[in-house]
Amino acid sequence: MVLEPGTLVTGKLVAALRRLGFDYVFDTDWAADLTIMEEGTEMLNRLSRHLSGDKDVALPILTSCCPGLGKIFRAPVPDM
Repeated sequence: MVLEPGTLVTGKLVAALRRLGFDYVFDTDWAADLTIMEEGTEMLNRLSRHLSGDKDVALPILTSCCPGLGKIFRAPVPDM
């Protein structure tokens, strides 16, 4: 079955996971939206402080919901 791009498949995905034996399926879209709003607010705050002359503000902001990418950001890189 081929679906058009943009087709909502949430119900189909939940049904498929239930058929595979999952007891619970949680929608995390709201949490992702909340994260985006918090990150945007922090970016605007830091940028405003920077443009006002605050030399101590930490820029750039690097962010990811992926724990692996976060680990890479924090890892020491001797070659750099």
